[in-house]
Amino acid sequence: MEIKLTFLGDVMCDYNMSRTLEMYRHDGKYNFDDVFIHVKSLLNKSDYVMANLETPISKDDSKLTNAMWEFCSPFEFAESIKNSGVDFVSTCNNHCLDRGVEGAFETIDCLDSINIDHTGLFRNQDERTPLIVKVKNRKIGIMAYTYGTNAVSNKKYTGFKRRKIVNLLQEQEGAIDLYDPIGRYANRHPNSIIFKIRRKVFSLIWPDNVGKEWVEHRTIGVYRRFLIRKDIKYLKKKNVDLTIVYVHVGGQYNVAPNNYTKYITKWFEKRGVNFIIGNHEHVIHGHEFSKNHKQLTTFALGNFIGSAGVIRNPMGRRSEYSIAVHAYIGSNCKINKVTFSVLKTILSENGKFEVWPVVDLLNALHGSERESLYREARLAIKDFLGKSHEMMTDEIVLFES
Repeated sequence: MEIKLTFLGDVMCDYNMSRTLEMYRHDGKYNFDDVFIHVKSLLNKSDYVMANLETPISKDDSKLTNAMWEFCSPFEFAESIKNSGVDFVSTCNNHCLDRGVEGAFETIDCLDSINIDHTGLFRNQDERTPLIVKVKNRKIGIMAYTYGTNAVSNKKYTGFKRRKIVNLLQEQEGAIDLYDPIGRYANRHPNSIIFKIRRKVFSLIWPDNVGKEWVEHRTIGVYRRFLIRKDIKYLKKKNVDLTIVYVHVGGQYNVAPNNYTKYITKWFEKRGVNFIIGNHEHVIHGHEFSKNHKQLTTFALGNFIGSAGVIRNPMGRRSEYSIAVHAYIGSNCKINKVTFSVLKTILSENGKFEVWPVVDLLNALHGSERESLYREARLAIKDFLGKSHEMMTDEIVLFES
């Protein structure tokens, strides 16, 4: 029996969206169902839908925030994600500790209360195992990892004893400096001889990292890589039929995937992961199949929902578009077919954010408005395919065996 899996990009309730929360409040309660209502029929055609939840969740309205580096969204936002047809969310990304460790624990509690599957954040190290779900008797192993958090900006650290509660690809940025007085001194005195010597040594060890932000650093990450290898071995011992990883990596709004993104996705591919789903870049990037079409990598699927390109910069980068990838898996766990749908976030007439399949938007428009949308959507398709494509259907075929 064939199953259909759907992979979505970043689910944002960012600082601009959070400033309009009162629009979604009725009779003392939030409701975000209208945000996702237009994609519900598309998602309900899948047997299992996955996304990246890029915000902490809280039932306490006093904890909500619209600060840039300290996201926190209402519990009802998660409820509406669930109502739209999403079955799983990755919880580890740069925003996962925006409300600290306790905020991460509360997010887990909120998701558990509405039965959304998740992985990437854990209450303690004993809970830290990959997720295994059954979809029509198929065992699927799901992992999730992030390059880091927003610790440099918001100073929210896990601490050493809780270092396993977030699945990291490398140590949390700035965490090592907490135990490195020389590093702390060097960073505070960029004109000192200590800073120059330290920079020279690091440039010899990791020449690609010099002058780059943490998100683009390529580090050895021995301990973190050890944990990830253990996760992959754990899934193999459990005899899962398919493995999936949501990996939060890359620079935001990059023109193309950076070297670290290509390196880490290839690292997972070499270890046999079937689907490597990149996110975080908030624009659409391309994809790669392995030679035998047993593995698929997507470098960035874009914002499933978010304000970028809708009411804030970058405008003109198609950051309001995203890709939904659909994988049809046969009874022998072979990838029979992969298709994709083009989605777009818009601002409705009443000022609310909504995500739509582009095909449905095209059907609702006429004349120059329709032509303009069609031209732009074709560019979004080219961002993912790497080539032009004339057809605009519900699902565009990427591969078929």
